[in-house]
Amino acid sequence: MGNISDMKPSDRQLRNMRFVEERLELLHTIRDMIDIELDRRGIPQPLGCPPPSAPPGCNAQRQQRTTLWQRILNFFNIHHS
Repeated sequence: MGNISDMKPSDRQLRNMRFVEERLELLHTIRDMIDIELDRRGIPQPLGCPPPSAPPGCNAQRQQRTTLWQRILNFFNIHHS
């Protein structure tokens, strides 16, 4: 009990962590692509979203970010209004 080898993640856990990290990176890339496209079209970002040039460590702005789903809904609501 309390052995160092007990705390070492298994191969399966390591694979799962890599999988999650890759998916999170992909989601960030998709979010950046959406930000770029919204900027290109001149659509203002919803309130609470930091501009793309904001420093990544800005926790207060990150907590207020709208979800990707909310942004997609806002995008379609703007164009259909």
